[in-house]
Amino acid sequence: MYTAKNVHHELDAAKRDFLQVNVITKDNKILVPKLLESFGRESSMGTLGLIEWISHNVSESKGKDLKVFLMKPKPYRCIEWIPYDLNFRYLFVKDLVRWFSSNPLPSSY
Repeated sequence: MYTAKNVHHELDAAKRDFLQVNVITKDNKILVPKLLESFGRESSMGTLGLIEWISHNVSESKGKDLKVFLMKPKPYRCIEWIPYDLNFRYLFVKDLVRWFSSNPLPSSY
């Protein structure tokens, strides 16, 4: 839930969480959601600029891993685009779940 007072900070935290969870480094590959490919193109970053941007918005250890890939000759060959996942998943904070369980919605919903 976002609040007007802290919306910028909360959106920044959501961006960092999304990148931390969805950008994966394994087997000499960087697995990146296809959604970010579109973002990079629309932002005029290019593929390598996008990976650099991601490396600044994830944990220090994951950022170092990404920068290792950028040092390789032809680093764009290490990138694999993950297709869209159309399954929407809710992530609930324990306090929010507890609140809803003790305050059920009216039957008109």
